[in-house]
Amino acid sequence: MTYAQISNGEPTQEIQALTLRIQHLDQKVDWWNTAMIWALIFAALAAVAVVVTTRMALVRAKQLTDSQADLDRAKDRQSSADSHDKDLKIAGLKKESAALLKQLVSQGSRPALLYGSNRTAFADKLKPFHDQRVELRYGRTSFNQSFIDNETMGLLTMLEVVLSQDAKWAVNPLVTDNISGTGVEVAISPEASEKTRKAASALWLALHNLPLAMVGDKPFIRQLTRPPQVPTYTTNGKLIPLPPLDADTIVVMVLAHP
Repeated sequence: MTYAQISNGEPTQEIQALTLRIQHLDQKVDWWNTAMIWALIFAALAAVAVVVTTRMALVRAKQLTDSQADLDRAKDRQSSADSHDKDLKIAGLKKESAALLKQLVSQGSRPALLYGSNRTAFADKLKPFHDQRVELRYGRTSFNQSFIDNETMGLLTMLEVVLSQDAKWAVNPLVTDNISGTGVEVAISPEASEKTRKAASALWLALHNLPLAMVGDKPFIRQLTRPPQVPTYTTNGKLIPLPPLDADTIVVMVLAHP
């Protein structure tokens, strides 16, 4: 390049243009560097935010699960408490009902308990032991020349009819005995078979559920004998022979109303 060319200013313009371009690009580089730094900062903040939000989400999820479990346990406790209260109320009502029923039975007639649905339910419980031999007894004081206990005799008659006709048991003619007291007693021989023992237990429970006042809390087991008695006759004066009192005959003693 000659001095004349430099003097004309052409190289100077080119240098200026390049310089301006470099400055412009440098500014752009600085801007993008700054933008990249901010982007990295935002990215770092976003990463931290992801970690924090993820952590908080897990913590809140666990708190929600724990709270739900606490709520379920509280509901269970409330349900148990309500159930317990209901059970207590039901038990109280049953006790009150039993007391009222006992009062009604003590004031009412026992034969009336063997009518209608009571009679059917009573017989149904004893039908599985059909043909079971049973002897019904009553005290001499309940039926003699000077006094007739119609209530006791009515219960005896109803038991004889229901046991023989409905439950299909083999009932001996009514037998008098030198017994006294109140309630109904069931007794079996120590030599009674297992079937007879089960039948006696079923009979005791059926009588108890009518409900009748029972002597003892289960059938008595003792040596049974037939007491000396006046021969039993029918209305036309015919003697009624009594069958042998074997070990498999259940003896029911119907005493006076409590």
